[in-house]
Amino acid sequence: AMKGALGTIVDACCVLAVVAGTVGPIGFLGLQVSFGLDKLFGIPDTYTTQVVILFSLIGIYTLSAVSGVTKGIQLLSRFNVVLAVVLMLFILLMGP
Repeated sequence: AMKGALGTIVDACCVLAVVAGTVGPIGFLGLQVSFGLDKLFGIPDTYTTQVVILFSLIGIYTLSAVSGVTKGIQLLSRFNVVLAVVLMLFILLMGP
């Protein structure tokens, strides 16, 4: 492990890189989901809708982190697999 001022600078750069790499995609996802909800269900694509979506995502991420890395990631992974199977079945049944 790096010690001293150089270690502190490296740690700070790593934290900033993780934050920048996480916050940008989450913000963009909020815009995409809000646009999709507007086109599919007529829910207005407004700033309020985007903020509600972002806080929902933050809540999911927080619950995942609080429940422990192993348990939280396992729960999200299982949910992701279920969604993928549902999407696959939907495409199989409703596709051409």
